[in-house]
Amino acid sequence: SLKILSKHKLKAALLAFPLVGITGAHRVLMGSEPYMPVVYLATVGGFGILPLIDFVVILATPARKLKQFEHSKKVFFWAQ
Repeated sequence: SLKILSKHKLKAALLAFPLVGITGAHRVLMGSEPYMPVVYLATVGGFGILPLIDFVVILATPARKLKQFEHSKKVFFWAQ
């Protein structure tokens, strides 16, 4: 349902917030590969840039369209 999707979106956005986002926890929540948090931690979240972009993209994307980013194998999941 839309309510569940909205809660999922909020959790992902909060985990992507730049201070927490460097852990890559939001990517785990979204079903990314297990190596993704390692990439985020090793690069300190791309020096904080990746989690910031992820945060904005997650907030700007309607909850029903977030599925397009789930289970992504890309570091830049929002890049087409």
